[in-house]
Amino acid sequence: MKRLMAVAGAVLLISSVVAPAGAKGASEATIRGPGLEEPLTFSRYGGSGNDVNLLAEQSGIFPAMFGQSPDPMEDNRPQKTLGLRYIIRYAMPNPAGGADAVVQHIFPYAEGGAVTYTPPGQPFMEGEGVDGERLRTKGGWYQGLSLLKSTLVDAGLPLKAPEVSSSGSRAETPSPSAPNLPVAAIAVLVVVALTGFVLVRRQRWPSARRGEAA
Repeated sequence: MKRLMAVAGAVLLISSVVAPAGAKGASEATIRGPGLEEPLTFSRYGGSGNDVNLLAEQSGIFPAMFGQSPDPMEDNRPQKTLGLRYIIRYAMPNPAGGADAVVQHIFPYAEGGAVTYTPPGQPFMEGEGVDGERLRTKGGWYQGLSLLKSTLVDAGLPLKAPEVSSSGSRAETPSPSAPNLPVAAIAVLVVVALTGFVLVRRQRWPSARRGEAA
């Protein structure tokens, strides 16, 4: 009987945390990444193509934040090509009347469908956790619903992965005509040393020749 009451209490506790958050949902979200001149914006009143709650449902942000049974989250990175990464920043209303930022990584061009990753341990909803502390994201990998990429494309994401140049991330090779200062200084010292050695040899050579002649 005690065990049954404990289980019932746990269910009520989870419901009191998850249900209000799921019902209220995110207030807005922005997506930034390759090929986007401006961030994609989602809100509660954004229409079918920019509905933040639709995005949140398809990207798995709520099980990533609160947990869920059965648990759809995976601890390990999917063993497939993920492609370009974009960043979703959700604004989650909190009991204090403000909003907490929760970040999620999304790979819309991944093989087999869009994949998301939510870093664990992100704090949100102050006062709702154990001993009045903030809740923290459970985190993990999530295989997005089949319509996730379509939702992103409707909001302005390119249908195909944009070509991204990697030249900007590579360090440029220093020009041979402009050596680093330490190298130039060493070269000067070597030249000076060789010049001094040659001058000394020249001064000693005539003296030695005169000694032999005498």
